[in-house]
Amino acid sequence: VWASPAVAPLGLTSATITLTSAQIKALHATPITIIPAQGVGTMIITVGITGQYTYGGSNVFVAAAGQFVSASYNTLQGIGTMLPNSALIAAASQDGIVGMPNISTLSVRNQPIVAYNSNATEISGNAANDNTLKITVLYYVVT
Repeated sequence: VWASPAVAPLGLTSATITLTSAQIKALHATPITIIPAQGVGTMIITVGITGQYTYGGSNVFVAAAGQFVSASYNTLQGIGTMLPNSALIAAASQDGIVGMPNISTLSVRNQPIVAYNSNATEISGNAANDNTLKITVLYYVVT
């Protein structure tokens, strides 16, 4: 007897935001919503996450070890890191990043997906404020 393959859930969709330099530099204090909470009894299940970093050409970000730009369930649990290390955050080049969902056991009912820097020290630099990060999350919602 063969097991039936799982059928992909209907309603697979994507959400895209572009973070400005100012938003990136304030992500710990001010997380940015990528996908709002979907209501009582629902969970957002992420399938894939991508980021496209655009260096504006003037100056880089400054980040220490442990300062990341991640997609997260309401700042509770990171699910994919878009700028995964201080060297990439401080890069003077364009880059594309693919983050695969990586979550541990956590209740995620009615939680939004946000862009977040979990380090209490904010990212700095880029005085010209011309660097951006485009984040796309592929997801579906279950009840």
